[in-house]
Amino acid sequence: IRFNLVELMNNICGGQIIKAQEKGLKFYLDIDSRLKNKMIFGDPTRITQIIFNLVSNAIKFTPEGTVWVRATSLGDRHNTLTINFTVKDTGIGIEDTNLEAIFEPFTQESITTTRQYGGTGLGLAIVKRLLELQNIQMNVNSKLGEGSEFSFNMEFPVSTEKPVCANEAAPEHPVDPMG
Repeated sequence: IRFNLVELMNNICGGQIIKAQEKGLKFYLDIDSRLKNKMIFGDPTRITQIIFNLVSNAIKFTPEGTVWVRATSLGDRHNTLTINFTVKDTGIGIEDTNLEAIFEPFTQESITTTRQYGGTGLGLAIVKRLLELQNIQMNVNSKLGEGSEFSFNMEFPVSTEKPVCANEAAPEHPVDPMG
């Protein structure tokens, strides 16, 4: 369906920002200004599931520090927009030997991690599956004790219709009915 990515990202991250702040974390949502007035076609429900799971994990596995969420335009060609989504944190990180395992259902990095942080261990398995269904590869960079970064690129058809802003629909100078 047709949607505005900026609105969607703000909706996804709204509650997450509060969660992060309650935990004492800094939270940054950085959306490329070139995406501001773009209407794209895609599946906002799937994007929500992916971003929500990645952000939830970033908050969960970051005892202190910062969580960043970015949506960056990589270019608009032939009415197709490529967007890079990145979720980065200063959390506990992941050991190199466990990078593949964390995407398996019900698997977390270690028993200690499961005991300390809880959760079902399904978040990343869901994210991986949703991306695989669209032939999208997830990139993961992580350093133990320093944090993790999950990113992927997604292409969207761009709507050629211009979005109507609420203030554009109303006349610029209200007519005085007494006037």
